[in-house]
Amino acid sequence: MIVNGLYSNPCCQPVRIEDGSFVIRANRVGFTLSNMKFGLEATPAQNIIVSPDGIHAKATDDAHRIHIEFDNDLRGFTLLGPSTREFHFRR
Repeated sequence: MIVNGLYSNPCCQPVRIEDGSFVIRANRVGFTLSNMKFGLEATPAQNIIVSPDGIHAKATDDAHRIHIEFDNDLRGFTLLGPSTREFHFRR
């Protein structure tokens, strides 16, 4: 998969993307990729929450509120969702 790799951000522990899943600690969160007008986007099967103690996967029914926008060079992504901040990760 073209977006496989280890992504980091100073806010929290790294996130690994591996064959259609975000690997967060011991959790695997699957996602679907969509080629949108302004670039590649991912929609995870579960919410991904960024908190002061790191990144967590949370099984809730509002996963549709989370999406990920990949950079044009596919070496980074921005996590967008219910948190009040956006978080950018790079590999």
